[in-house]
Amino acid sequence: MSTTVHVNALRWFAEQDGGAEFVRSHGDPLDDDAMARAQASAYPDAIQVVTTLREAGVGAECWFTLSAPDTARGLLDPGSDTVSLGGLALSVGGDREHISAHVAVTGLTCTDPDDEAIARAATALARAFGPQVVWDDGLADVMLVDSDMPIENVRARWRTH
Repeated sequence: MSTTVHVNALRWFAEQDGGAEFVRSHGDPLDDDAMARAQASAYPDAIQVVTTLREAGVGAECWFTLSAPDTARGLLDPGSDTVSLGGLALSVGGDREHISAHVAVTGLTCTDPDDEAIARAATALARAFGPQVVWDDGLADVMLVDSDMPIENVRARWRTH
């Protein structure tokens, strides 16, 4: 059975009716300060997301291409020194297969990711772009990852297998 895990900016949840309540309902404290930081954070563009993931040692089978091939060559090719997000789609407005390098990205959708890859991705994205929310399709767990959350805490909590 395939596992799908999402990593979305908390800002995305804050902009949705009932989004903050959804995150709070799964037990993580979500205070006004975190919401204010999330709403003040700009969405990163596709190149920023790919670069952040690559620097965190995360690889993936990208289910998209970027319009700026010279800046995205190899994208996130899995290597011996990376952990895999599995199949990766970026959450963007418009075409999800052929993405402009500078389009805003609200989140990731990962199919059959390694737990370590999710921990690295969520932590790196939170540090670079503000609070992130990790959740699976079954809603078995929803986790808020803030910029100061140690990766060990994410590793200890997020287990898909």
